[in-house]
Amino acid sequence: MKPKFYTPNDSPSEMERESMWNQIELAVAEQKLHTLKPLHWRSFWFGCAASILILLSVIGLYAVTKTLFSESRPQAYILDSTYERAMNQLISVTPNLVKQAGEVERPILESKIKNIEDLDAMIDEIRNDMLLNGSSDIKRRQLKRLYAMKMDHVKELLLLDEVSM
Repeated sequence: MKPKFYTPNDSPSEMERESMWNQIELAVAEQKLHTLKPLHWRSFWFGCAASILILLSVIGLYAVTKTLFSESRPQAYILDSTYERAMNQLISVTPNLVKQAGEVERPILESKIKNIEDLDAMIDEIRNDMLLNGSSDIKRRQLKRLYAMKMDHVKELLLLDEVSM
């Protein structure tokens, strides 16, 4: 038989146990209130401040890079992209004329659309050449002339649509 180190008198009574656990619960509850509440709010406000600083820095970085890249583009590129956007908008406004056209007008419209596609190919070729080899006055004049021709063809398409209606 093993020797007993504790006697029944060494154990706390039921009242002593209950009192001891109540004291432990009170001490733990007070400790939780004091340590977690200020730490929680402080972390919350630090997180809010950090997110605002990150947001402002991202907005600032975007504005700076946009300014740097817009200033680094040459004036010819800006003018070329403006012509391209205007032309694409005109073409997108143009209705689907070939499907609506009669037998007499259909070959004329297909020819105009083919001319516009050919002009687009020439414009792309000159633009790529300008990107690779640099811009010159002759290339810019050729590009403007091609855009003018393309506008004339689009205008003729629009006018053919009005005549057929």
